[in-house]
Amino acid sequence: MYPYSKLLLITICILYLHFSPGQCTIEFREDFTGDGDLQTQTDYNGVKGGVLTRGAESIYYGQILTPAQNFHGLKASNLSSYYVVTKEHSLRIRNSSDLNATAKILSSLDGENLTRTTFFSASGDGKVREKVLTPGKFSRPVEISSLWHFGKFKLNSTVAVGA
Repeated sequence: MYPYSKLLLITICILYLHFSPGQCTIEFREDFTGDGDLQTQTDYNGVKGGVLTRGAESIYYGQILTPAQNFHGLKASNLSSYYVVTKEHSLRIRNSSDLNATAKILSSLDGENLTRTTFFSASGDGKVREKVLTPGKFSRPVEISSLWHFGKFKLNSTVAVGA
């Protein structure tokens, strides 16, 4: 079995459990170390994330998916892409060399009020796109802040949204 096949099976199981009608709680933790090509995608609890590396000499990747916390981290030595997206905050990095990126998303429910806090930290050399959104008229998102950059970068960003 190819190494990516195991990752695909795990992802399929998580998606099946996520979309199945029964009530269940999922907690998924993963650490990956290797070289070469890596591709991952996640979509859990309103947080989407993914990684793509090609021909990397070293890759360190980890993720934690729980109802209260999501974490995605990547450190790669060659051209890599990385994204993490919520309804309120998104970070997309493309074609970055020597990428080091982490995203931590905390969700807490106090009665009927959901509070979500995102923490993004990244450095490298490539294309960066960050957006902060808020609901607008007719439930269409309104961009209240955005950043686009090409070149060397170091980014730290935090957004807290309460409903």
